[in-house]
Amino acid sequence: MYYSEPPVAWFWWNLSNVTLGWTAASYMSWFFAYMLVSLIEFFAWINYYAYKDGVFLSIWVQVAKYGSLILYILPFTFSMLQIWMPETAGGINAKEDAGWLNAVIMIVIGVINWFFHWIVHFFFGERTVNYLAAHKIMKLKELCHCEKIKKDDKDSFEV
Repeated sequence: MYYSEPPVAWFWWNLSNVTLGWTAASYMSWFFAYMLVSLIEFFAWINYYAYKDGVFLSIWVQVAKYGSLILYILPFTFSMLQIWMPETAGGINAKEDAGWLNAVIMIVIGVINWFFHWIVHFFFGERTVNYLAAHKIMKLKELCHCEKIKKDDKDSFEV
């Protein structure tokens, strides 16, 4: 095992490793799942705050809801396979073997992280979409100078 390569190169080079192949698959799936879901969602959020255009964010919040549910399962699943598979299939059977503690930590952190991300997307994803839609409507009312909108505007905000 080599420790001098960069982390991204490590999981590419160790995918076929007999003992640490599942660890490399876990790290690789974690890296690409977060690049696909969370990083794009972060850029959509920056785009919204920079340009006040929430179309991409409202679409990507719905994609991220199911992306986090499905893709974030892969990292800790690969770690579970590493612990449960026999040694002939790349598994780790002894607690003293290299990578066993790493696999356990990846399972615990991965499950917590997956659950947290999915709960956040489940509860706040729809609220974000509704907020963006309401913000768009309010922006249109500010720009419109029609008599009908002004008349409806006074009636709609009465308490």
